[in-house]
Amino acid sequence: CSENLDIRSEGAQYSRSEKIESLVDYKVVQENLFVCVDHDHQNGNCSVCQKCVRTLLVIDFLGRLNDFSQIFDLNGYSKVRDKRLLDILRRDDSFSNDIKHMYYRSRQSVSWWYYLIIRCSSSCSKVKKIFNYFKALR
Repeated sequence: CSENLDIRSEGAQYSRSEKIESLVDYKVVQENLFVCVDHDHQNGNCSVCQKCVRTLLVIDFLGRLNDFSQIFDLNGYSKVRDKRLLDILRRDDSFSNDIKHMYYRSRQSVSWWYYLIIRCSSSCSKVKKIFNYFKALR
């Protein structure tokens, strides 16, 4: 540390999704955003780790997913999207609540079998059986 170094924290008044929303229009961000925590992934963002999915969900809810196709594997993301969103919708923490707000604001939906689970208790064995049946058909 140095007496001449002044460190300031900026942006604490904004949620993570609000910060992402403020950046999505910039081409340099669309081509260079790196958020991945999977350090073993060699090609930038893995698109399936917790942080990549949280970021992609916000971008998805903003309707800008295709703008980020150069730096994220959108096929990989689409395979985990509904399950991860369901997990987030069932949690109560600051990251999840931020994404929930964006989800409800966007009025997007999850696949109908995930919707059933959201509406029913996770311990509902009939819903679990139906879910597993249709999941096996995919």
